[in-house]
Amino acid sequence: MGSLPILKTSDDVVAVIETGNSREYLHLNLELKGKWAQDHGDKISAFANKLDQPTTFLAVGVSDDGTVMQHDENWAKKTEAVVSHHVNQNLDPQQSCKAISCKKTKDGWVVILTIQNAGEVTYWGGYAYCASGTTTKRMGPAEILTLRIQLPGLIDYSKQHHKSLYNQGLVRRFVAEEARDLTQCFLRVCREKCASNRINVR
Repeated sequence: MGSLPILKTSDDVVAVIETGNSREYLHLNLELKGKWAQDHGDKISAFANKLDQPTTFLAVGVSDDGTVMQHDENWAKKTEAVVSHHVNQNLDPQQSCKAISCKKTKDGWVVILTIQNAGEVTYWGGYAYCASGTTTKRMGPAEILTLRIQLPGLIDYSKQHHKSLYNQGLVRRFVAEEARDLTQCFLRVCREKCASNRINVR
């Protein structure tokens, strides 16, 4: 396993697809899917949670034996949009999917996902997954904790995805109360200033 080549860029993926050497067992960090399904997101989570593999590529539009499905550019763009939507809905943190790109090969278009660990446990649909050979399984609390301890944590906190819903009524109430408090504070300062001026005049 250690002697297998590691792909570094999506262009490397295109190159091995075009040479007919894109079968999964020939590479440490390549997953092939003939078509995209939302359930494939567990693979994204599992690959992102691998500590010994900095980058993994998931190529959609290529069968397990390396055969390109001969899709056109229109299919690729539609698939890219669907994958992006599913990633936005289910992947946390979203930085684990570094890129989703449409690529043209000599036999048809493919969509390639670039997957990396973002420094935190990666979830899909609220669950964290890990890879064991060619299969994935849902991680338990102990496994998640063990992995989290080994990870540095998200670095760019401004880009963390916040999925919680907020109550607009509570937000408006908070803003109104803050505005009222600021107004009362301002009026109090004005009254104190006026009282101070009157004393000084006398």
